[in-house]
Amino acid sequence: MRSAVRAGIVILATVVGAFADRVAITPNTTLAAETGNNTSAANGFAGQSNLNLAAGNVGKGAIASLLYPGATTKVYAHFMPWFGGANHVGVGYDSTDPGQIRRQVDDMMSRGIRGAIVDWYGPNFPRENNSTLTLRAEAETRGGNFELAVMEDVGALNACAATSGCDVTSQVISDLTYAYNTYELSPAYMRIGGRPAVFFFGVERYTIDWTRVRAGVPGNPVFIFRNAGAFSDLNSDGGFAWLGLSSNAFDMGLGYVDNFYLTSQTFPAKTLLGTGYKGFNDSIAAWAPNPPRVLDQQCGATWLATLAEAGRYYSANSQLPAIQLVTWNDYEEGTEIESGIDNCVTISAAVSSSSLSWTVTGSEATIDHYTVFISADGQNLMSLGSVAAGTHSFDLSGINLVDGNYQVLVKAMGKPSIRNQMSAAVSYSISTNTPAPPPQVAPDFSLGASPAATTVTGGHTVQVSVSVTPNATLSGAVALSCQNLPAYATCSFAPASVNAAGAPVATTLTISTSANTTHARPLAPFWIYGTQAFGIAGFLLLGDGRMRRRLVAGATVLTVILILGLSGCGGGASRSSSITTVTPVTSAGITPAGTYTLNVVATSGTTQRSTTLTLVVQ
Repeated sequence: MRSAVRAGIVILATVVGAFADRVAITPNTTLAAETGNNTSAANGFAGQSNLNLAAGNVGKGAIASLLYPGATTKVYAHFMPWFGGANHVGVGYDSTDPGQIRRQVDDMMSRGIRGAIVDWYGPNFPRENNSTLTLRAEAETRGGNFELAVMEDVGALNACAATSGCDVTSQVISDLTYAYNTYELSPAYMRIGGRPAVFFFGVERYTIDWTRVRAGVPGNPVFIFRNAGAFSDLNSDGGFAWLGLSSNAFDMGLGYVDNFYLTSQTFPAKTLLGTGYKGFNDSIAAWAPNPPRVLDQQCGATWLATLAEAGRYYSANSQLPAIQLVTWNDYEEGTEIESGIDNCVTISAAVSSSSLSWTVTGSEATIDHYTVFISADGQNLMSLGSVAAGTHSFDLSGINLVDGNYQVLVKAMGKPSIRNQMSAAVSYSISTNTPAPPPQVAPDFSLGASPAATTVTGGHTVQVSVSVTPNATLSGAVALSCQNLPAYATCSFAPASVNAAGAPVATTLTISTSANTTHARPLAPFWIYGTQAFGIAGFLLLGDGRMRRRLVAGATVLTVILILGLSGCGGGASRSSSITTVTPVTSAGITPAGTYTLNVVATSGTTQRSTTLTLVVQ
């Protein structure tokens, strides 16, 4: 029985196992999520003629990873706080909106950006200053993981410089005193060596008494000026790089970047922030020269090259401390990376048998990896896995999908801040002609007795038919037994074990009871007793004379007593071998009369079922 059950289990496990690894589509993302806007650029931003990209889906992750292997460089983004006003181009959002600021900080942090350096115009420019106040409040909610700093723009000084009697140096002192009291005391403000950092952009246009500024500004801030000349400037505590423009639009400005890094190494005690940028195009800016200045993006190559240039001078063993990206959101000069960087890549997929392959146009150097998606409806997607850039195929048969008609897509995941590209969907069908896996139903059966109630006279037997009805998964033998029998009753089955695989089967239950019985114990015939008496006398004759006389007399008396006893007990009957009982004898146990509920039990492996039977004993 056990071997048959084990064999059935093995067969069932084999059938079920053939389907156990088959994968049903369980969507964990959508086509809209994988291709829609995942940046803080306005959803309706459609792009601009200066090649700022429309809002879309961009690669996230640590921008510092594009510098050199093992970079721990702090990454900051130059931030423009003025959109939504009439004096700047519309980009679809208001820079003073707390919700927009929150989205921008979320987006920056998702790209590994540590903080924002605000292009600040001082307290006399309400929109820009209100935006900076909102950014400060948001940064303070990030638990020390996001910082801000202000960069005094020359635009903050233009009005004073154009006003007779206005002292530009005093204006700088006034602005920076406000900055100290309003921003630099914030726990989210950027500090270098424990001192607040203040940056300056273009203020070299005016003559400023920096000795007075230092003496008149509280907080002992670190002053950081622009370009390589900042390192040799006695009024500067360090420098930040911007970008190098030339008359050649395809000159990435790497000579400018190299000169900055080389110069900084001559002044190791001074603070430096490196640079990275996607390009430059101020053709839509109100202040643009004619012709406009252009540094071509080269389909993402400029972005990657300017960041990688740091690797010529720094490494995991000699870290670049910080870098400033040009810029987070200067839409007017075409340096914004908020909406992403176009890598001019397209991807086309095809399926042959169970092999997915794809071709790529454009530079694969801008791609981090490929992710394969599958869908049953073209909208709800499940990721099947990712492969490294340079790999252009994926084995779909390794996923062991259930039969069906599917659509497969390949997504080229761009490197940080570079646009992701999704292929068109291609059809993929699976038909193995394999039947659906059987339901995993445990072996089981039912038990019945007919009749369910029966009567027996004590000392007699009664028979009942017991049936075993299996389900489809039962195999092997079923053993039967009884429980709760009355006293001095027994049960047996014929047969005691049945094979119930596939169809009902019956066995006969026999119940035996015991009753009070009396029988005669016969006396021995007379000649036996006589023989015994004379045998004793004969034995006694073997003694000496005196002893023999005494024993003969005793034997004679014993013989007379036996003869008289036989005569008295015989009741006058003939002394023959047919003399009958003298003592009635009763059996050892009697099945008491009454009504009993018996249990009939059937067992197959770990499955056990029972039914009840009413037995009346008379």
